[in-house]
Amino acid sequence: MIISRFRRTRCFFAPLLGLILASGAIAGPPAAYDEFDYESLTIGQFKEYAPANAIIDFSRVDYGLLHAAIFFETNRMRRLYELKELRHWTALEKAAFRHSQDMVEQGFYSHIHPTDEKKQFPAQRIFLAGAPLGSTAENIASTFGIRYRSGEHVRPPRERTEPFVDPATNAPIPPHTYNSLAESVVGGWMTSPQHRENILHKNFHFMGCGAYFYRDEQFHGMPLFRVTQTFWGPPHIRNQEIRRPADIQSGRF
Repeated sequence: MIISRFRRTRCFFAPLLGLILASGAIAGPPAAYDEFDYESLTIGQFKEYAPANAIIDFSRVDYGLLHAAIFFETNRMRRLYELKELRHWTALEKAAFRHSQDMVEQGFYSHIHPTDEKKQFPAQRIFLAGAPLGSTAENIASTFGIRYRSGEHVRPPRERTEPFVDPATNAPIPPHTYNSLAESVVGGWMTSPQHRENILHKNFHFMGCGAYFYRDEQFHGMPLFRVTQTFWGPPHIRNQEIRRPADIQSGRF
């Protein structure tokens, strides 16, 4: 199971290998988030940014910061392969966040929305969030909120306020930081050829990431996140530089 600072589409879409959401999952309270100022830090600076290295408090997740952590970690992977960094686009972040939230609250785990025809496919969701015609892709994931790996032995808590424990060491399993959770999610995608292709695709120019917290009551209240990552590239542009979403909206390619 793979489980701060704020400030009309053709679907290129890779199917996900993954986990079906178990019944009994309990989401957190309705979430809102403050968008991170993506222009304020470089990849290296974000890695050292103190709030991004803080332990995640599941009672008040900073979604804007978590989205940024996944964004910067994805661009770090692209830099390793000598690819241009993707630009942030608010519309893509909104589409990603809403899909993650829907997956948790409506109990599904898929690129295809099972109950809303207007949001059935990734390209439709990106369009509804405000992006124009383009080539699109989506990655999704489900990941633990603590530093636990599926299949490992774990001692569950007797009370919700108690931690999960590693029985081999009798030590509590700590929650992720924002950066370590991002590393876990992106690292998992990079081991999957289809997700890796989306992350390293040369023709995408923009990206947005969104996550949503919940607890799996069938697994002793294990903290988990649904994560969605959306990509956008111009429909007919391959090598030209796209400077900002306003250029796209106005047709200045």
